Amino acid sequence: MQGRLTASELVDLLVLEKSSVSRILRKLVQSGEVIETAGAVDGRTKTLSLSEKGRSTVAGIHGFARAQVAEALGRVTEPQCRT
Repeated sequence: MQGRLTASELVDLLVLEKSSVSRILRKLVQSGEVIETAGAVDGRTKTLSLSEKGRSTVAGIHGFARAQVAEALGRVTEPQCRT
């Protein structure tokens, strides 16, 4: 997540059912990965953002993904690079 967004915005972004996103968000909030903040204009609307723990988790996932891609690219032979 970049910055802050609402659950409804996340539903639209991920193209998932509202109930699925709600269930996932509940687990992420309980585990401390995501922070819910009451909306400035409407207190019923909750704004979502990553916690420090969540940012650390995302950084770890990105690092793992970069390592996987680097390893896969390291196996590409010279002839394969030309095609």
